[in-house]
Amino acid sequence: MSIQVLDSPDPRHVAAKIETLKAQGLKAAILYISPINPAGDKTAKKPAISAILAAGVDVGFVCEGWGGSNNFAHQDINATCGARDGAMCGHWLDQLGAPAGTVIYPTVDNDASITQINGLCLPYFRAFRLALPIKYRMGAYGCGALLQALDGARLIDLRWLSNAMGWNGSRAYRDSKKWDILQGLAAKVAGIDIDPDQISPTRTDFGFWRH
Repeated sequence: MSIQVLDSPDPRHVAAKIETLKAQGLKAAILYISPINPAGDKTAKKPAISAILAAGVDVGFVCEGWGGSNNFAHQDINATCGARDGAMCGHWLDQLGAPAGTVIYPTVDNDASITQINGLCLPYFRAFRLALPIKYRMGAYGCGALLQALDGARLIDLRWLSNAMGWNGSRAYRDSKKWDILQGLAAKVAGIDIDPDQISPTRTDFGFWRH
């Protein structure tokens, strides 16, 4: 199975299998930063990133704590949490030594109504961007309606569309070709649970840390 870009919540296993993944065509691995559990295995640490970069594979970053899961039941997508997450991710990228221009993709991993987008998501992303050091850029992961709203508010630099095509506006956004990254369905490669990702053929900059 040939995959050029993947995202995985298991950075250590990605690093351990990086030569195998590279031999299968991998060009970039998108890893997680969890503001609610930075010490946990899900959050990318420097040894894993160094190993991936040394193998000649780029690294991208996604920010996710609860990600608005269970219909925003954890109350983690709002202005207060956006300020916390933006500051934490900026600090984490600094500690890792990420270069200026690196993009962090905050996540809303849940379908979102227009009411939720306006009342929860837009305040979250505005606060995140204000708290994020200016040397880093902000993308977004979520449903099509969310990405469309963030585009309209001029809050994001890059757009990563969830693989859940039943979510609000996602099919239309996919068909519009406005996305920069399009997530595929979950798979297992080299024994690792991953999501394969498609990158837009019309773009060359996805905010990854280049090897």
